[in-house]
Amino acid sequence: MRMYLWNGHTPMRDGDLDNGIIIHEYAHGISIRLVGGPGNSNCMSGGQAGGMGEGIGDCFSLFFRWRPEEYDRDTIFEMADYSAGNGIRLFPYAYNMTINTQTYSVINGGQYSGVHAKGCVWCTIIYVYFFFIFFL
Repeated sequence: MRMYLWNGHTPMRDGDLDNGIIIHEYAHGISIRLVGGPGNSNCMSGGQAGGMGEGIGDCFSLFFRWRPEEYDRDTIFEMADYSAGNGIRLFPYAYNMTINTQTYSVINGGQYSGVHAKGCVWCTIIYVYFFFIFFL
């Protein structure tokens, strides 16, 4: 797992202390192993596949953070809010589409060229359309 010091704060914050990042990075190992098997660890490294891998990592982080007694459809989640001090994705994860306006139709837009931006779209799809259907 690649863990870093975040220099947006004084003192710097260690990603090893951010549960969301730890779970996100661990999920890469799980999703890559499930998709590519032990002999193809680069199967989700770029493009749409890389975006799906990032989205799966974010979703794992959200799922493990979820507490039904504390959160509901109005809860807004950020990624790396401890380490970065605020979210590191283009939009926070929210069921309310006025807060997170992403749909699959935006994934080919200019600001979605990187795997993390594509992953934000994939996680939004999974989070909104599947998680709330099954858990709320």
